[in-house]
Amino acid sequence: MTARNPGPDSSGRGRGRRGETRGPALTSDGVVVLDKPQGPTSMRLVEQVRALVQHRKAGHAGTLDPAASGVLPICLGAATRLSPYLMDGDKEYVAGVRLGVETTTFDLEGEVVARREVPALQIGEVERHLEAFTGLIVQRPPAFSALRSQGERLYERARRGEVVEVPPRTVEVRAIEVLRFAPPFLELRVTCGKGTYLRSLASDLGRALGCGACLEALRRTRVGRLELRHAVTPAGLAELAEAGSLESIVISPADALGHLPAARLSRSGVARLRHGQVVGPEEVVESLPSADGGPLRVLDLDGRLVAIGQAVEGGLRARRVIAAEPDGQAERA
Repeated sequence: MTARNPGPDSSGRGRGRRGETRGPALTSDGVVVLDKPQGPTSMRLVEQVRALVQHRKAGHAGTLDPAASGVLPICLGAATRLSPYLMDGDKEYVAGVRLGVETTTFDLEGEVVARREVPALQIGEVERHLEAFTGLIVQRPPAFSALRSQGERLYERARRGEVVEVPPRTVEVRAIEVLRFAPPFLELRVTCGKGTYLRSLASDLGRALGCGACLEALRRTRVGRLELRHAVTPAGLAELAEAGSLESIVISPADALGHLPAARLSRSGVARLRHGQVVGPEEVVESLPSADGGPLRVLDLDGRLVAIGQAVEGGLRARRVIAAEPDGQAERA
């Protein structure tokens, strides 16, 4: 009979599968940036991380396909409420494109439906075509995607052989740079907004070039201000857990959302915000933005994130409160 893996002991430490003692459980709310390897799903890695750090709650901000790698922000505790705002930040990818091949999934994981000869292209021609794919563009997501339709993921319907009509949508591609061009291989650096499918971009580019294309490799290098230099591999995370050093890689909620503007409030302003009241300019210690309606970080005097706010006429209000009141009591001025 296989022995169960015991939970944390009285010292706050857990035991691994072989009975070894782990470091103390991670109690901080924040974001761990994982360097996702190719192969596992994003959700599988979230569960592995949650078990490893022994945290009560975890979730990822932005799914990566199993074949993709790179920056996967994993939110812990109260920071799981930040996920939509992390996903709204710009993302940067390095994408490998295979010219001359079209597949059902728009990448090499799918069935090949066409092979075409790649014309004698010059890099200048490719760059000119790429100009049409920058700015606000309309693209159709792949049928084999995690988008939902009629209560199911699209890939579930597509795998059953159903004809899946995916409506086009507008996304924003801020910049595309050619990193390497060695036909039939093309490597690009792409900076884009939320909802952009690099598989669709590769497929559409192939059509524009007249030879078809699909995505061969994808590595995400940045989400908002979270970059690969902040990331740790699953093996590295396990080593830190064993050494009791997990706190060293947790990014605070305020820093994780560094791509958003910020407003710092007085103690009385924080208390008013937490009670659903509009905070006037007199309670704003620093950086009150204009009332453009966009999300912003609301910080207390110590720089901790207390809410996602929104500028309104006469001050600001909370969109989403992140931090609870200390000991259940409102802070006093």
